[in-house]
Amino acid sequence: MRDFLKFSPAVSCGLINADSVYPNGSTDLIAEVADSYFRDWASQIDRFVQQFVLQRDSRREDEMETCVEPCQLCGVGNLQKFEIPNSSVLWVCRDCELYQYGEIVDEQAYAGDYHSGYEVHRRGKIRTARIRLNRIRSRLNLSSRPRVLDVGCSIGATLEAARQIGWDAVGVDVSQDAVDYCCQRDLSAQKVDGLRLPFPDNEFDVVVNWHVIEHVADVQATLAEWHRVIRPGGMLVMETPDAASPRVRKRGASYRKFWAPEHTYTFTYQNLKRFIERAGLTVERTPMLGSLFNFNPLLGGYAALYQSYHGLRRLLGIQKAFQIFARKKVMDSATPLLASANPCLDEKVA
Repeated sequence: MRDFLKFSPAVSCGLINADSVYPNGSTDLIAEVADSYFRDWASQIDRFVQQFVLQRDSRREDEMETCVEPCQLCGVGNLQKFEIPNSSVLWVCRDCELYQYGEIVDEQAYAGDYHSGYEVHRRGKIRTARIRLNRIRSRLNLSSRPRVLDVGCSIGATLEAARQIGWDAVGVDVSQDAVDYCCQRDLSAQKVDGLRLPFPDNEFDVVVNWHVIEHVADVQATLAEWHRVIRPGGMLVMETPDAASPRVRKRGASYRKFWAPEHTYTFTYQNLKRFIERAGLTVERTPMLGSLFNFNPLLGGYAALYQSYHGLRRLLGIQKAFQIFARKKVMDSATPLLASANPCLDEKVA
């Protein structure tokens, strides 16, 4: 046992002498204690290595985990799991970059406090809505009064902006709190419980929705329903988060502010365009500002600064959303409400 002590750090370094420190054969007891200590130490190392291997294998399994459902756009299988830490899971198609199959939340998630932040900034949101509607105005024949549907109207900023410029606007929302808020301000709004809209075919000249399409249960069925209520020659205009944003690509799943848990989809401009075209609409060039003569000088200046700001964000790669304009095809010889525009497949405007 005395030879065993040669492996003790203190003895091997010459700091102590085993014969002097452990006389009269007491080295046997010390060696037994040391042997027990090192066995425990080796056992802890072994458990640590086993735990590391299990965690590594678990991560590999998560990375290789695939969805049994095919991509909703291109039909490709083997969708890759995309997990946002402590939040939600989406499944991404490597071919078309569509994030899909997110968990559908209960409509109560959109009640109460969900719209409270919008209410605080309502005046600013109305100004922004005026700018958006002015861009749409450039596609309209103003010989008639446009009828507009705002899907996901929230606190009614777009409805109020439409009223200010003399448009006939109606809103729908899954939140009864949001609908009540609008009705208290004499804005026309209705609660909807599902996919079906409570309107006849070809009812609206324009259907708008701002950050709504990423919440729906079935994007293709939703677009088909919106297409149903748009008049021939009418417009569908929407804004949604952009999965192709350089900032989003760089930060990935760690960008939790971007990946909201209630989002069932996240799109790029190109894959959403394919969905829209499949629904029977034609994607068109997005107007930049429309006519500034429709604004007073103060609001016109704000509109120019607003567009310049978002243009700069796109150039810097930090813009997180895109807008898309699409037109319902004219199926007969009747003159459409809307002026024609040249299709453009690539342009994005925030």
